[in-house]
Amino acid sequence: MATTPPLHTPAAGSPAPLTPLLVFVFVSSLGTGAITHGVYFLTESSLGYGRPSNYALATMFGAIYIVSAAGVGPLLRRAAELAPWLSTRTLLACSVLAISVSCVIPLLTRGGGGSPAPWSLWLLMANYAGATGLLWPMTESYVSGGRSGRGMRSATGRFNIAWASATVAALLVMGPMVRSAPLGFLAGLGAAHLATLPLLLKLPSDPAIEARTRDRETAAHPRVYFDLLRLVRVLLPVSYIYASALIPQLPSALARLGVDVSWKPAAASVYLVARLTGFTVFERWDAWHGRRWMPAAGAVLLACGFAMAVGAPELAAGSYMSDRAGVGVLLSGLAVFGLGASMIYAAAIYYAMTVGSASVDAGGTHEALIGSGYVLGPVCGLLAIAVAGASGFRVESATMVTVIFVSVLIGFAGWRLGARRGKLRRSSDV
Repeated sequence: MATTPPLHTPAAGSPAPLTPLLVFVFVSSLGTGAITHGVYFLTESSLGYGRPSNYALATMFGAIYIVSAAGVGPLLRRAAELAPWLSTRTLLACSVLAISVSCVIPLLTRGGGGSPAPWSLWLLMANYAGATGLLWPMTESYVSGGRSGRGMRSATGRFNIAWASATVAALLVMGPMVRSAPLGFLAGLGAAHLATLPLLLKLPSDPAIEARTRDRETAAHPRVYFDLLRLVRVLLPVSYIYASALIPQLPSALARLGVDVSWKPAAASVYLVARLTGFTVFERWDAWHGRRWMPAAGAVLLACGFAMAVGAPELAAGSYMSDRAGVGVLLSGLAVFGLGASMIYAAAIYYAMTVGSASVDAGGTHEALIGSGYVLGPVCGLLAIAVAGASGFRVESATMVTVIFVSVLIGFAGWRLGARRGKLRRSSDV
């Protein structure tokens, strides 16, 4: 483990100290987990949102996230030309401040009944998407910059554990507060983000990109790494399509199975706990590096878990099982889904940051692919609602068909693109 340096910027090319960086990742992910996974329980309980409104909110979040993540690299380069003093660390601090302010907005706009103004939650999601779209690519570059070999594998694995464990904690804490003080919880997240600013003083002004580039020039990556990077860049957005179609409809699905509102976030956290378990295993066990079975198995588990979780309420409604059994099938599906998601994500970030030399652009591409899933998942949900209304199908059945159809199209398009390119140079994968 890297030791903590003094407060001044470390020498050029040295990696960022991992301990304060992982604390920053954990606290930042508390907010990200609550917003991306838990805000739909808040909108359901405070604003009466159902599937259509939650899907629309999620679509807006994803669209802004894509633009922000894809633009972080060009933004930093443009900033270096216009304002040389504006470092990666400074922009990271600005992102944290924007997030902190956004979290307080709903509390400041609550009406006489205690519910926030609907526009305030939309503004929160828009600001949060833009700020975190900048924050995560820069953070990922700090995590892997200046590291290679075992150090690189350990850092990216521990990064996965840190952010995944925080999302679990966020939903477990949020559960009791959905009824009692949801807006206070959001404001507390803003304060937690603000408290991470001193940790940034421990980081160098910019990630150690140059050191990783020199290492890349002297140590060639196996050819299979580039092939696997192309594969996981198809599977990563597909996994987030599934997740972002599944998560916004969980409040409604759990309600149909008779689960009380205060238990809904805890039930949803089964997916997050399973994902965290997978990350922990794959950080300790590295036999999957360079192996094609890892993303393939992840894709199979993802599809099976999704079908179980989405189909459980319909099976219960059709008298194929009791509501209690339906809850068991849904929770089991979430666990299978979480394990599959961990396999795809662990492979995606490892190959992206290894082949991509830990650059902010590599992190931006990784996060933009996630953002595309954030958009297409709820779009599939909205299409499923329209199909269900026109055809008489249940929403759950229409959701499964729509999501699987879109994911197959994406997989086919990705395969065709890879076939056309043929043998790519390594630089084309960066």
